[in-house]
Amino acid sequence: MALASKIAIVLAGRGLNTLVSLLFVPYLSRALLVEDYGTYGQTLFVTDFFKFIFSLGLAQIITVHFAKYQDEPGKVLGSNLVLGLLSAAVAILLLWLSADAISQWFENLRLSKYLQLYVWSILIAVVFESVNATLIYFDKVTQSVTALVIGNLLKVIFLVIAVQVYQSMTLIFIGLMVASFLQVCIAASFLTRHQLSFSLDWIKAQFKDGLPVGLSGGASVLAATADSFMVSVMLGTSAYAVYRNGIIAIPFLDAIYWSIAMVIMPALSKLYFDQNKQQIV
Repeated sequence: MALASKIAIVLAGRGLNTLVSLLFVPYLSRALLVEDYGTYGQTLFVTDFFKFIFSLGLAQIITVHFAKYQDEPGKVLGSNLVLGLLSAAVAILLLWLSADAISQWFENLRLSKYLQLYVWSILIAVVFESVNATLIYFDKVTQSVTALVIGNLLKVIFLVIAVQVYQSMTLIFIGLMVASFLQVCIAASFLTRHQLSFSLDWIKAQFKDGLPVGLSGGASVLAATADSFMVSVMLGTSAYAVYRNGIIAIPFLDAIYWSIAMVIMPALSKLYFDQNKQQIV
């Protein structure tokens, strides 16, 4: 499949998800009380912050290692998953222990229990990103988009049920995690059956290569979420709920960039290790 076709497929799936998310914001902001909506947003952005910091660029670096060790994809994926699980475990522990302090910092004592509940989404997200990157590297772009779209539609369905039927904030986060877990299962079902294994040396190599990517990504996330932290701390949860509705970014340029990057990175990695510099240019 040509690169342009792969990008078009990824962009179509990403665009659909972006459109659904964009249209869902006004619904959710009206279906929930202001304090609940603010708490929901704070839980998401704090959890995402920890996830991005501790993801260590594993979803990006795995494509490089697949190209570098083309004969041992099972070992590359296995080492990546082990490192991801270890990193996610550290993130979960730190966020769990700091949840009370964060809730006091934001002057939102309800936030703590939701952070300690939704913290497990970090583990699911790290695994999905690695599995999804593997699908794209091995030209299973359609399958990747299928898992992405179905998973996100499930999140919308579960969230609507939790809000409209049960009016439960707890069920909102449980539903999001169940949908994410099913998304991982769908993506994993499309993987080529390789004998998974791992090596301590390979784990160290991926950590060394991925750390700069992870730190740069963490810096970008910090810059993007600094305003959310400041509003939550200085003005409170209700003000953050209003602020959250006002900072909806125009998402389509981001969707185009993400779609191109996800397809081009594996292709460039293969060309680099094949020493095909002319094709890279």
